[in-house]
Amino acid sequence: MKRLVHLLRHAATEPETPWRFTGRRHRPLSARGLAQAALWRERLARTAFAGAWCSPQDRARRTAEIVLDGRDRHPVVLDDLAEIDLGEWEGLSVEEVRDRHPGHFEARGRDFAGFRPTGGESFSDLADRAEAALREVLTLARDLPAGPLLVVTHAGFIRALVCRLMGIPLTRVMCLAQDAGCLNIVETGPGPARLVRLNMAPEWESDDDAPPGQTPA
Repeated sequence: MKRLVHLLRHAATEPETPWRFTGRRHRPLSARGLAQAALWRERLARTAFAGAWCSPQDRARRTAEIVLDGRDRHPVVLDDLAEIDLGEWEGLSVEEVRDRHPGHFEARGRDFAGFRPTGGESFSDLADRAEAALREVLTLARDLPAGPLLVVTHAGFIRALVCRLMGIPLTRVMCLAQDAGCLNIVETGPGPARLVRLNMAPEWESDDDAPPGQTPA
């Protein structure tokens, strides 16, 4: 059976200065993020999701809960939908990584797919986990009615998964834009997966941009 999988990046979080690596740590949604999630609830109101899953991180769970508010459906937490594990880099600025782990930041730049921070994952590890998580979601959906699936997760996860599904080298993983609160849609089923939408903002204006499965107003 063909399925449209709506891969939604969690909505915007509170900004940090300086920017810090964020993988598994808690980051609350900002006022902008809450508004983005509420807008997706409106935009996707006529999309009849057959099932919904989310990452265990609070920012993804909260986004999913807001999007599904008012429906007789709740997101199922799936641990493997979590963001990349950054190990000892978690919560550090770039300068702090350079100070505490000399040469590691530059090593990651030379081997973006394979470099693994101490105690963490590489993007290759993440892509493997993302593929397995998608297979698990599709397996869990076999007994559900026909219809699209909602998966609320993270930028790194989505980038790695799209690269793997589309045959894009993971060395180019950061070339895929993933703005806060963006929607990506992948069609799965017999044969290769097909990327239907990438990095669609909740504030889209054109009816031509309405997600498949939803009738433009």
